[in-house]
Amino acid sequence: MNIADRKIHTLTELAASIRSVIEKNYTSSYWVKAEIAKVNHYPRSGHAYPELVEKNDNKVVAQFRSTIWANDFRDINNIFIEVTGEPLKDGMEILCRITVGFHAIYGLSLTIIEVEPSYTLGQMALEKTKTIEQLKQEGIFNNNKKLIFPLLPRKIAVVSVETSKGYSDYIEILRSFEGKYKLFNKLYPAILQGEQAIKTILQQLRYIKNVADIFDVVIIIRGGGGDIGLNCYNNYELAKELANFPIPVITGIGHSTNETVCEMVSHINKITPTDVAYFLLGHFEEYSQRIEAAKQNAIAQSKRIIMIENQKLNHIGKTLARSSQNLSSNNNNNISSLTRSLKIASNSLIKSQTSKTLLLENHIKLTDPINVLKRGYSISSINGEIIKSSKDLSTGQAVTTKLFDGSFESVISKTKKND
Repeated sequence: MNIADRKIHTLTELAASIRSVIEKNYTSSYWVKAEIAKVNHYPRSGHAYPELVEKNDNKVVAQFRSTIWANDFRDINNIFIEVTGEPLKDGMEILCRITVGFHAIYGLSLTIIEVEPSYTLGQMALEKTKTIEQLKQEGIFNNNKKLIFPLLPRKIAVVSVETSKGYSDYIEILRSFEGKYKLFNKLYPAILQGEQAIKTILQQLRYIKNVADIFDVVIIIRGGGGDIGLNCYNNYELAKELANFPIPVITGIGHSTNETVCEMVSHINKITPTDVAYFLLGHFEEYSQRIEAAKQNAIAQSKRIIMIENQKLNHIGKTLARSSQNLSSNNNNNISSLTRSLKIASNSLIKSQTSKTLLLENHIKLTDPINVLKRGYSISSINGEIIKSSKDLSTGQAVTTKLFDGSFESVISKTKKND
């Protein structure tokens, strides 16, 4: 086919045709649910150009570029914050009313004219419920609450923003008690609301975990932002990190009565930074009062003991005075009696021992061999050995016989045993 025979259209004509088809078939507005991949808000112009996506198993299956004009964005965002407590942000599920249009240069576009915040609120509530159920199913929901809170929490890791009103209020309260109590605070700066909060808070918590042994507690405090931006504290990863944190966590992140999951799993939730400061100081005040009470009790007990012991000493002194007099008199009598008894006993003992000695001497004299020989007895021996039995004798042996006044020798001619 020759070029001349072909029907040729310009881009403008094609764009006009597409636009005509869209305007003819998409004459009204439509409610569409989608995820905001990126808000793309430009504060200078006030316009926003959200990228809307639909995902299936985390894969993008549809994607459109949309527009929210400045006046609409301001109204939509204000209403959204009022209902949900959060601004429109990346990753948020929304239900929006759109019109479909086509532009010859910018192509197909969706213009968002309304957002239903209650739908997103429901999605946020579902996320919160899912986070709670998952933590409980894993058995870690109350882990941080089970930790033993330190008696005096002196060394504190603070996750906050140095320029925030909440942090300055916290520090100011502690400084007012500086002369009385010494607390050490180490700031770990983080974004505390919005889409970047989860990432930066997790990052700082992991830094603190590496040096957790030098801290008593970790606190997360924010203030001055009202209830806006608190939904990040329902995030599963952040709540899990707090639940499993190795030291007690104290939260003071908002004024809302609708407690977030992070507040639920923390060891202590005190709502505001001011409450956190007074809670910490309260531990020192209570301990100080206990010490003072113990001191006063010890003084009172000491005084009472001293008084009782003085009374005992006085009583003992009087008793000793009386007893010593009686004891002295009794001892004098006892000594006299004992002296007499000793004299009698010693005389008797001497007489008895003298009699025994005389008897012993007589016995010794009677048993002396010389005295025995005097009575007519003799002692015979062979080679100096005394003869005790006829069994020891043999014929022909020389025998020496000792008498009282001399001795004689003889030879055995015959031996005879007794019948």
